[in-house]
Amino acid sequence: MGKALTVLANASYNTPETEIAEAVQVMRSGTTSNAVYWFKTAMAKYPRQMERFFGSSYAAVSRLYYAMQGTLNVADDSELPTYDAKQLLKTYKKDGILIFTDEASALMTEGSMASELQAQLDKQKYGEDEDPQRVCAIGAVYGTWSNAGSFTPDDTETAWDADSLTEYLGSDALRGKDMLLALDGEDSPYLTENCLLKDTDTPVAEQVQKLFVLDKNNMASPETAESE
Repeated sequence: MGKALTVLANASYNTPETEIAEAVQVMRSGTTSNAVYWFKTAMAKYPRQMERFFGSSYAAVSRLYYAMQGTLNVADDSELPTYDAKQLLKTYKKDGILIFTDEASALMTEGSMASELQAQLDKQKYGEDEDPQRVCAIGAVYGTWSNAGSFTPDDTETAWDADSLTEYLGSDALRGKDMLLALDGEDSPYLTENCLLKDTDTPVAEQVQKLFVLDKNNMASPETAESE
């Protein structure tokens, strides 16, 4: 625990404010017991000053603090990414945040990270001139297009329906070219069509708002990336 606090404190190049200066000094060079004591005290009394000092690392710091308090509200480790993402929303309420995660977490489905984050945004208070913030779920599917316009997903792609992708996108696809689709665009047919995804009874644009359809032959291998 002391080592974690030392690493986090030394990773920040911000100048600690007066209220937390002693706590930061102890976290950087004190004993484990002293570091933990001063850390918990500073987080309890001066959370905003600690947030400003740790900056982008504050989500991890916050998780560590709540774990010490026994109030880290997760059932198992698989819930930690969603927990951290929620802390980011609470900390940076006015900022856009880009989160990379697995496809199941990114889609707007019941219990997914995306839906949990939207529920968090729905709880926020907005001014009269502010539009409520929305999660924009961005999906990506890798595969190849034939000259005839049929799509073959990569073997790792299990969520997307090849026949539906061919039907809806095949006439516009070009072999070897990547595509970016705004599924939630104005007058988009995907706002009402249950397509592209497998086994769905919900319009695809309600589950994913932007979609990259990427030709797997354009993927850079470690060897080609190094040569470039």
